[in-house]
Amino acid sequence: MAINISQSAPPEAGELWQAAAACFQCGRCTGGCPVIFAARETPRQVIRFLQLGAWEKALASPTIWVCAGCHFCTVECPRGVDLQGLMVRLKQLALSQGKHKKDAAFYQAFLMGIKRKGRIFEPELLLAYVWQAGVNVLRPQVKAGIQMLRRGQVTLRPSLVEDRLKLRALLETLTRGGREG
Repeated sequence: MAINISQSAPPEAGELWQAAAACFQCGRCTGGCPVIFAARETPRQVIRFLQLGAWEKALASPTIWVCAGCHFCTVECPRGVDLQGLMVRLKQLALSQGKHKKDAAFYQAFLMGIKRKGRIFEPELLLAYVWQAGVNVLRPQVKAGIQMLRRGQVTLRPSLVEDRLKLRALLETLTRGGREG
């Protein structure tokens, strides 16, 4: 398959295309994705952008930020494409280029909370997100937050993971794009 990646593409574009090249668009990644309802493009479409050398479209897709990192797509892929790893690498590239500032702010606040406590403590996540993205992101969240608090879906006391050192090692592996070493 011939690829025409623009001259302005970062060096990672070729690496991303090579990782996506094995995909034959069967759709199994999309079929079981637990967050597909919230995605603008499907995981399969993001892979297709990479295959076509349209790395800008893949990088601009909000789907990379919606990805839950559950590895379903990677496990289900009959060709062994590490789609979850590709999503992580796309996020890293977007962060390095300063794209998706609000999405990136939420992602970074989320990761910071996981690294500190091993679990998400929603009030702390929201404050970290507001700190990074600005107070305007708070307004649409207030009503949902109050409803979640009333239903007991949000706690006001954090819980901790017992073995945080093991968790940190796992997170280091994941933030390197799912690649060990």
